[in-house]
Amino acid sequence: MNYKDRVMVLIKMEGNEKTFQCGQFLCRIWRNPALGTLNGYIGVDKSFPLYGKGLDYVVYDRKTVRDVFRVHGGLTYAGKKWNDGRWYFGFDTGHPGDYIPALDNGGTYRDMNYVKEQLESLVDQFSRFSVTKKVK
Repeated sequence: MNYKDRVMVLIKMEGNEKTFQCGQFLCRIWRNPALGTLNGYIGVDKSFPLYGKGLDYVVYDRKTVRDVFRVHGGLTYAGKKWNDGRWYFGFDTGHPGDYIPALDNGGTYRDMNYVKEQLESLVDQFSRFSVTKKVK
């Protein structure tokens, strides 16, 4: 079985979505239907200091939201993704070196477990940020 076939079996086993609570944050994993890659999202409520802020919002010392948080490929999304009142920050797994099933491009397939680990790391960073920073 070649790499693409192994990935397709894994994709079928993983499914296309996963939602889980991690601390005070709602985390979602969603598969891009066009590319077959996974995106990870962390949902924050109105009490979080960065609720409603975009990726280029300057947090401190000319550092933007995009600069402050570290996750695979960097944050690539900020907005209301689902109709649940939360503001979401997200990342994708379609970067150079990532396997994109629709393109069969080589690279490494980033599976649900990998995206979940990245989200847990992001939750840790967001938790520390919400305690130490006050945003205007």
